[in-house]
Amino acid sequence: MADTANFTWTKPTVDGSDGAWGTILNTLFDDIDSDLNSVKTTADAALPKAGGTLTGEVQLKTVKNTAVNLGSSLSGSVALDLSAGDFFYGTATGDVSFSISNAPSSGPVVFIMIELTDAGTHTITWPASFAWPSGSGPRLTDSGVDIVAAYSYDGGTTWRAALAQKDSQ
Repeated sequence: MADTANFTWTKPTVDGSDGAWGTILNTLFDDIDSDLNSVKTTADAALPKAGGTLTGEVQLKTVKNTAVNLGSSLSGSVALDLSAGDFFYGTATGDVSFSISNAPSSGPVVFIMIELTDAGTHTITWPASFAWPSGSGPRLTDSGVDIVAAYSYDGGTTWRAALAQKDSQ
């Protein structure tokens, strides 16, 4: 009788005794059942179907950004809610004071984009956590579209912000 290459299961002998076949096959099936149960037990303990915690880095092959329409009459206090999205757009009709809400307290780098139309004729107050090139926010276009980009890698304590496009046409 020969054994299998990987698990050394005993294979029945071709043209062997009829009585031996049943015993050998029953033993083989018991071995397979035991081995698969061991694998299942290990896999279930590593990542249960419900509950438990998946740890380690997860890399996605695609990323989808979620757009949030801030409206066509943007003015006053406006919270950029990161639980709702990461791309915000709207048309300024008055002074705007932005804040960030629901930034992850730790973890991956967070990127946001803000597209503002006609914001240059109004006072735009950015969050104090925004760090700008040369220390101050950009002069935006009076009648047109500007795009601001920002990222944070420290849980939202500091956002590195810059004018990505001025008067985008």
